[in-house]
Amino acid sequence: MIYLLWNCQGLGSDLTVRALRGLIHKHRPPVVFLMETKMLSKRIDGVRRRMGFYNGFNVDPVGVAGGLSLWWDNSVEIEVLLSTPNLIDSTIKILESGMVIRGSWVYGTPYREHKVEFWCWMEASFSPTDIPWLCGGDLNEFLWSLEKRGGSEVTPSRPRYMYNFMLKIGLLDLGFNGPTFTWRGRTRTGNLVQERINRCLANTAWQVTWPNTRVLHETVLGSDHCPMVLVSKPSGNKHIKLFKFEAHWIKEDESYQIVNMCWQSQVGGSWIKRWHKKN
Repeated sequence: MIYLLWNCQGLGSDLTVRALRGLIHKHRPPVVFLMETKMLSKRIDGVRRRMGFYNGFNVDPVGVAGGLSLWWDNSVEIEVLLSTPNLIDSTIKILESGMVIRGSWVYGTPYREHKVEFWCWMEASFSPTDIPWLCGGDLNEFLWSLEKRGGSEVTPSRPRYMYNFMLKIGLLDLGFNGPTFTWRGRTRTGNLVQERINRCLANTAWQVTWPNTRVLHETVLGSDHCPMVLVSKPSGNKHIKLFKFEAHWIKEDESYQIVNMCWQSQVGGSWIKRWHKKN
């Protein structure tokens, strides 16, 4: 299965629509999640059908801000469980295999004054599950200080909203291939700021089912966010990558937290299997 997730920052631009068409043609994703569509359902449904998707669910923008849209083809059946301006929560049935998974498609609030309320609501609304679970989108939060470059300094005392959510709900970052930063912008003084605020999270059941999952950060075009393409393949023989340790990692204050978070994750199986998956 292939999933495309993109904060397109408005589908009213010809360049953005062409970029989206190119991504769909290149990757052929059965599921597409768009954030900040800034477009009402009637118009976005027309774009969706022109892209070859005849199934969809929209959350209209509030004024000229926001807007979510989830598209899928006939290889899957999607049931929307809950929707808000910041979330579409769903179950996905993969028709070829009959497997049912959970997909939570998130656009985290970008407003600092709303972050406490939003992340507290997220923690209260979700709980760990035994079925494969993908939670992804533009979360508008970076996890570690090295995921931000430019702008104001990252302080050790900053709130760790997403980290706490992941720890409580049992989700881990699926990593990525491609550029480190998924968003770029400029401060009021014109200085460049880059952050990794778009990501895909998954639970243990997802990683056991699809251990070969890859997340690709695509080229930025038509938006200041890069699209994410998630590819999940059935488990089987895979190329073993050599682990390379960079000495400078131990100088990062958050190295301990990263290791600790991995070791606290719940993994089933024998002790040797658990040890292998946490390393």
